[in-house]
Amino acid sequence: MGTAPTAQMPGDTPTPDPAEAAAMTAFDWSIKSKCKCDKKDGKFYLWDTIINMHAVVHLRTSYASDEQQRWVREKEQDHVADINWWGRNEGKTAAQAQETNQEKVSFSDKAACEAAADAAMQNALRPSAREEVAMSKRAYDDNGSHTWPGP
Repeated sequence: MGTAPTAQMPGDTPTPDPAEAAAMTAFDWSIKSKCKCDKKDGKFYLWDTIINMHAVVHLRTSYASDEQQRWVREKEQDHVADINWWGRNEGKTAAQAQETNQEKVSFSDKAACEAAADAAMQNALRPSAREEVAMSKRAYDDNGSHTWPGP
């Protein structure tokens, strides 16, 4: 029985947990963009984007022993650390670059501006987030270090 990060991202169709997984760690984020009207041209531009991102650990409802449950919780923190690292580094860099690009795009409608900015940010973050999940899986799950009772 192993632990595993999921490749599920916000906005994806939910993926069922594999039967053999002792736990699953996933990204969760929300994106909220704000646009303001430029008084010079009367068009709306991205003003700010707030991203709330965190790791979500899904544990089974029961384990074979308290020792196994403690072990699973401890091992799952490796994936949480990877997700948090991504958010502070690659995710932050990608988000800042996307926000800078999006600030140049004009819209005649505030709602359209905000919806487009949210979607563009989602699309900008998703590829590197998926790669982080894959790297975390390779680092801990594929080599058996997250398989009870350990290598």
